[in-house]
Amino acid sequence: MSVGLFSLQKDYLNNLYSPELLRFLSEYKFMIAIENAACPDYITEKFWRPLIMGVIPIYFGSPTIKDWQPNSKSAIFVNDFHNPQELVKYLNKLAGNQQLYDSYRQHKLNLRNPISNQNLLHNLVTRQYHIGDSSSGASLFEKFECAVCYHVINTARNVKADSRHYNCPLEPVYAQLEGQEIPQNVADWRSMMEVGQCQAKLLDEFFRRNLSFTDAEFDAELNRRMEANSCNNSSNT
Repeated sequence: MSVGLFSLQKDYLNNLYSPELLRFLSEYKFMIAIENAACPDYITEKFWRPLIMGVIPIYFGSPTIKDWQPNSKSAIFVNDFHNPQELVKYLNKLAGNQQLYDSYRQHKLNLRNPISNQNLLHNLVTRQYHIGDSSSGASLFEKFECAVCYHVINTARNVKADSRHYNCPLEPVYAQLEGQEIPQNVADWRSMMEVGQCQAKLLDEFFRRNLSFTDAEFDAELNRRMEANSCNNSSNT
């Protein structure tokens, strides 16, 4: 086993786009891509990574996934088939027909017009924040907050969030490694969601009580509640 693949076994969460992993996975025609949660617009590297390599993803997850694929035919969607046997039959057909197989890879092969999905193109150009943004300036979270403010100010007031926007489970599911080891930093996924949830509750509480506060005061109260595991409790300050 190469050093690169050995490091992937030890800490795959921090090597999701490493050259070693991409090189290894690119040897396959298909890649199973099952999300940790089936939530609207929750689309992770499990879908994008095979597309980067020109491998066809066999996808199950977000019910809105077809709104975001590069072209009308860029992946195999499990929900399009009545049973596993039907899916396997179609995969065998694709594997044996290069022209049909390549029709799913136009985002790699069609150099003149690789992406026909106008919704995806629009968001690639206009979205002000995204995971992995290494540009200078504000952080991902600050850019997201600015985008939320812009949306609130410039969107009709009757647009409201409902359970479809936040119905993903709090605790993520992850694959066990050899020896039942837990991946490094897996706790960060849960803690980031918990911190964000606590921030939202605290901000809502401050607004409802018409309290003015500085960044330092907000962070201090947030840290106090996180350390005391009391985010669901009202502040005594």
